[in-house]
Amino acid sequence: MDGGEGKEETSQKALVIDTNIIISSMLKEAGYTRRVLLLLSALYPTYTPKHAIEEIHRHAQYLAERKGIPERSRRYAQKYSQETQE
Repeated sequence: MDGGEGKEETSQKALVIDTNIIISSMLKEAGYTRRVLLLLSALYPTYTPKHAIEEIHRHAQYLAERKGIPERSRRYAQKYSQETQE
């Protein structure tokens, strides 16, 4: 016996999403990272640190213009980062 009988598991899993993941999901609209991010964020609460959100807002337009990212992908990254603030 492990001595843990009768104790309830009270921890809940959550994801902390960093800048690289959100930017990566912006760069490839049909990419693997975006699909995984959407799936996991539907299953678990997600959080993005405030400094990561600020970084995304600073660089999203530049990256979108340089890489030819559609406007909707840039809005997706910004919207996602706003919804997942800590």
